[in-house]
Amino acid sequence: SPRLMRFVSGNFAAQTICSPAMADRPAIGGVVLWKDRKNFLTLVKGKMGRNEITFHGCRRAEDVIVGRGRLVAEALHLRLERENNLVRALCSSDGATWYTLGHTEFSVHDPVEVGLYAVGRIQRFLYPGAFPEGSAIRFDEFRLYQ
Repeated sequence: SPRLMRFVSGNFAAQTICSPAMADRPAIGGVVLWKDRKNFLTLVKGKMGRNEITFHGCRRAEDVIVGRGRLVAEALHLRLERENNLVRALCSSDGATWYTLGHTEFSVHDPVEVGLYAVGRIQRFLYPGAFPEGSAIRFDEFRLYQ
């Protein structure tokens, strides 16, 4: 998937606001914490359905699903926080009240990359035959706190 990332070391919080870019397509994408193909975490809007949010990835080459939830919001706030070897995922509809999707150990050496990523290819088991043009997501902002 297309990604826009920057290198970080130590503790941080990465936050974005995302929404559909086009009314006739689902918005699929979010925040990614990346070390390599065998070690990454994603906080994603829309991958498992319109209002679904998933916190998943790969640790030491093993797929992991950390948490999953639903939040109905046109503009969705997503946030990943890293404190030492612990990563926590949060979501909000207004940027003031936050809900957790869980936390997980993520023990990798610095630096890592963090940023935004968009998913263009749609899971056909969720949308059989629909949205032949793919998805379209808009990121209204990205903030990185270190």
